[in-house]
Amino acid sequence: MEVTNKICYQVARNIIEDIFIINYIPTIIEGKTWCANLNDFLEKEWMRLKTVEDEIEQFTENEEHVIISDAMQILLDNMKINEDEWEKHEDDVSWDRFDDVIRHYIYQYKPKIYGTDRKELKNEFQPAAGGG
Repeated sequence: MEVTNKICYQVARNIIEDIFIINYIPTIIEGKTWCANLNDFLEKEWMRLKTVEDEIEQFTENEEHVIISDAMQILLDNMKINEDEWEKHEDDVSWDRFDDVIRHYIYQYKPKIYGTDRKELKNEFQPAAGGG
């Protein structure tokens, strides 16, 4: 895997685990199929995100495509949906809406930076009084 693909994969993983899953889990209704829950979430999330302004594009169109593709696979892996199950319900989920939601998350993505101790680094810069 080349460096760009590794970066795209990590961005996809962060988006799914740090944004998507956190927003999605509280919306799951027991007794509904995974595809019905996912599709309902995607529609509601898209309606919410349409009102939020996107940040500056950080990735090329090709990188976005790779991130979205990786994000879908990471989500399916997290949900333990195998290829047969996915193919069986492929048309039951608005995957175009999934792409739209992930693309919006990409625009909002703020990478985390870690130190050698594996702790997240925070930007705690505070200008001195009177400094401009």
